[in-house]
Amino acid sequence: MRPLPLSSSTYFCRATAMRLAREAGLMLEILDETGSTNDDLKALVRCQVQTKPDILLTFHQTGGRGTNGRAWVNPKPSLLFSLAIPLAKGANPALFPLKVGVAVAKALRAKDLPVGLKWPNDLWLYGAKTGGVLCELVKDKAGNAVVVAGVGLNLLGFVSKTTHGWPVTGLFESQAELEPVVISRLFIDVISSILAEVERESGEVCEEWAKFDAFHGDYVHVEGPNQVVGGTVLGINPVGHLRLQTSTGTMALMSGTILPNDPSRRVTNQ
Repeated sequence: MRPLPLSSSTYFCRATAMRLAREAGLMLEILDETGSTNDDLKALVRCQVQTKPDILLTFHQTGGRGTNGRAWVNPKPSLLFSLAIPLAKGANPALFPLKVGVAVAKALRAKDLPVGLKWPNDLWLYGAKTGGVLCELVKDKAGNAVVVAGVGLNLLGFVSKTTHGWPVTGLFESQAELEPVVISRLFIDVISSILAEVERESGEVCEEWAKFDAFHGDYVHVEGPNQVVGGTVLGINPVGHLRLQTSTGTMALMSGTILPNDPSRRVTNQ
């Protein structure tokens, strides 16, 4: 049974978040509910010239999306937010999901939450998914490229599994741990970490990712567009592809999903 919905005021202090955002020079909007924070920001970007980041936070989405258009089902309490970030000249937008994931994991670990990463865009805690990242590229009114980076974080766990069968968890074990001012400060710290991380050189993402890779050295099955591949995770390459050591050599997978281990799966390459 899922937990009863909680009022956002019981776990988030809007006044604190807005004050901290202003002090950091950030443009933050907070909504109780919306369809999709990514869709909202993409619509905003298209009708303005994006010169600095915009941030939108909500506590419930009716049309949230994950990778490949999968529905993002979020319980309360959750933090669901997106950032519209102008793409710097020469930056590789394909690395943004990795950079954002690293940034979120860094901020959470600084709060003693041992969050790791599951390639390509899941936030991982104690063998379960606690959040995810979805980045989309859009052009502003002047034709400039802007990345809209969406992040969803479960604050408390609930009984559920992902589309591929992984368990789901939350950052905290009990409602008593959700102090509104603390959660609001944590949110702003995550935002600041993301904005700092996306400014780093793209070549550094492999080194940073390795510090948080929850599956490094594990034998896994990866479901791609046309096959399921088995191999040992070696990390990622400079363009963000997953490096997998198989019985026939090292492969670099551009896209795919790491599956729960299941000996009955049909592996076409291992």
